[in-house]
Amino acid sequence: MTAIAVVDDHALLANALADSLRREGFDAVGIVPTPEIEVDAEVAALGSDIVLLDLDLGRCGRSIPLIPLLKALGTKVIVVTGESEPARLAECIESGADGVLTKAASFEELLDGVKKLIANLPPMSLHARDTLLARAREQRARERGRTENFERLTARERETLDALMDGMSAEEIASETYVSITTVRSHIRSVLQKLEVNSQLAAVAMAVRCKWQRPSSVI
Repeated sequence: MTAIAVVDDHALLANALADSLRREGFDAVGIVPTPEIEVDAEVAALGSDIVLLDLDLGRCGRSIPLIPLLKALGTKVIVVTGESEPARLAECIESGADGVLTKAASFEELLDGVKKLIANLPPMSLHARDTLLARAREQRARERGRTENFERLTARERETLDALMDGMSAEEIASETYVSITTVRSHIRSVLQKLEVNSQLAAVAMAVRCKWQRPSSVI
């Protein structure tokens, strides 16, 4: 009998999915990870053949580092996630996962992926896999370009963006820096132009997404 471990930080989901798999004839167990639990050791002790692994494990963080540890045990891994960003999904494949499945998928789709693994077949088509990896490469290239755009900002523009990230308005920035509102607005326009965005909110979102290093000296 194929042994399956369902690893998810939501106990209800982990146990419900394990129950459904047991009704299909599998030896399924739900594992709810905590910082005190070594998931790979639990899987090894259970002798699991397949692991259905949630990407976001709550307090334990993202499960990407677990994938090579589980694969080293000879376990097959399907990452089940609510994520849709290609770069994050591709990272699962690049770390060794046999497949990635969205949590929006039906139980029948999940079951089909499990049966394919048992038959030593890939749980996702090569076309889907290659498309995902290609989209991730394109996304990463765009993000590298965006990161380079931050290097084009002047010192004053970096400080202006830093203030925008703190929720300050143009008027508040002008008051803090003792410069005219016209000058501040000019700095903001320059920031938007160099980052190739259309709004202050988009500029702040890009800075967060790209993990921009904020200046040490603030306005």
